[in-house]
Amino acid sequence: MGRNGGRKILIVHEEGMERQEEFYLLNLMRVHWENWGCQLLDVEGLGGWPEADGVFLHVDLSQLPSNYQKQAERYHFHWNAGALDICKRRVCGNLVEPGDGYDGPVVLKTNLNHAGLPENMQRRRLKQSRESSGWRRLLSLAGGSLGGKEEKQITKKDYRIYGHMREVPAEFLHNDAWVLQTYCVEPYGTEEHALREYYFLGEVEYLRMEKSPDPLFTSGELVEGRAGPVHPALRKLRQTLGLDYGKIDYVMRQGEPFIFDANKPLVWVREFRRVHKKQPVIWPPGCFQNGKICGFPVQSPGRQARWDNK
Repeated sequence: MGRNGGRKILIVHEEGMERQEEFYLLNLMRVHWENWGCQLLDVEGLGGWPEADGVFLHVDLSQLPSNYQKQAERYHFHWNAGALDICKRRVCGNLVEPGDGYDGPVVLKTNLNHAGLPENMQRRRLKQSRESSGWRRLLSLAGGSLGGKEEKQITKKDYRIYGHMREVPAEFLHNDAWVLQTYCVEPYGTEEHALREYYFLGEVEYLRMEKSPDPLFTSGELVEGRAGPVHPALRKLRQTLGLDYGKIDYVMRQGEPFIFDANKPLVWVREFRRVHKKQPVIWPPGCFQNGKICGFPVQSPGRQARWDNK
């Protein structure tokens, strides 16, 4: 048992969150923490948090309800408790609005992260919970229904590139659910585009670059992975957002990062493993050495988290 032996880490998920073994990157890191003797305690929602040394908020929502932060601050250490808002209106620069004089190419995308899919999944889980409580059967016997039209699920495939602001449909203008960002790509060769990713967990930072012929791709062919150097603007944004663990997607334009979005729980789906099968773990080997919990200690909002015994 290493220096972290006996530590209890409370991992908090939103209520009803899917926690498949191969879905979130966090699950690939568990084995390292447990091998050091750490005890991991999983809970969902805001109720029944047991005693622990630290809290790791693994809540997959663009806007974190403030009650999560309040409860996390009762613990000695906490991670991502300060990441209250990672919506694109807060994260991204180069957003445009009707009437601001810009009429170049724009990208239409949702203000919520990942096309609002986590929020939609949460609403669906709550609805299923209500329906399974017996109300559906009672209403059916009474000749009634729960009502409500099934909403169309928006995905990243609904993101669009428009050549001019005047081409954007009126329903998306002055619409808080959507944002318009100036179109920006980083060429890779003559026919492909690059996407850069800044991963971080505490002190550990890792940079990746992928390529694809699709200008709006999420996962492409890995062409580079390295520990640094990290552009200061990325670290500044991370600090502003209160992120201890996560990822920032960007490209480089005229020597500066052009930010697309920020992420908290990181997905590691089967398709991603297939594309990157030559690199099964995203963190470099040094992340799991010297008795640190994959890069902890970190500077968290309020306290510096130290997981050694100094």
